[in-house]
Amino acid sequence: ANRKIRTYWVTMHAKVLASICLLAACQLSSGFSDLQANRDLFDDFKKTYNKAYESEEENERRFVHFSENMERAEAAQRGERGTARYGVTQFSDLTVEEFKQFGLSQNPELRAKRLPEAVIPEVEIPQEFDWRKKGVVTEVKSQKNCGSCWAFSAVGNIEGQWAIHKHKLISLSEQELVDCDKEDQGCEGGLMTSAYKAVISLGGLMSEKDYPYKGKNQTCSFNKKRAAVTINGGVSISKDEQKMAKWLFKNGPISIGLNSYNMQFYQNGVAHPQPKDCDPETIDHGTLIV
Repeated sequence: ANRKIRTYWVTMHAKVLASICLLAACQLSSGFSDLQANRDLFDDFKKTYNKAYESEEENERRFVHFSENMERAEAAQRGERGTARYGVTQFSDLTVEEFKQFGLSQNPELRAKRLPEAVIPEVEIPQEFDWRKKGVVTEVKSQKNCGSCWAFSAVGNIEGQWAIHKHKLISLSEQELVDCDKEDQGCEGGLMTSAYKAVISLGGLMSEKDYPYKGKNQTCSFNKKRAAVTINGGVSISKDEQKMAKWLFKNGPISIGLNSYNMQFYQNGVAHPQPKDCDPETIDHGTLIV
């Protein structure tokens, strides 16, 4: 009887060991497969965005960041409550810290400055509204490898206001603000509130055609005689989304700040992230609501 028990135990023990070995082999195989898939994605990424690194060590370091970011993109996709799609973008080889350099200024003195509060109109909000369909929003522009989102956000707002009130849509110069707004930090970040004050102080904005975007800090070459538009002020709109919608519907596109954490991998669609990704204390990217 003891021999039978020992035989049975040895047989079961061997089966368990075999199962463990098979499981380990599957895990190793899966891990290798994921690694190879990421390597293939990384090679495609480099070709698509013309990425070239100075050394093999830098290439491998960027591959590690890329692989980690693909996991973050998958997590963002799992948590997405809207229609947004996340995946490979031109920023997929950057660390979180590097990507944040493309965002808003974290200067507390600048952030403390506010514009006068806006009067919110009493209007009924429609189910759907899009200022692009009204011809007051220019085509999507790229800030390139420059932390000038604040300039694009402010300029987009000014373009919309000018088009609504003057009945003429003009693509305006973000580069002017990058070069000439001395309160903000050009490609190192800024704030929309400061940008409006700079436009007033300078005497207007030139057109994109006359002062084209280069995506880097340059010497200011603003020519007041060639200013395409001027502004005389700005307002601060409530953080209440219903009030924001009312003001937008009545008055035009709004310059806003948002959390850029998932935007590093954003490809398209309407984003509706999890509450944990919407901390008002970590707003770091300027954009435009239309």
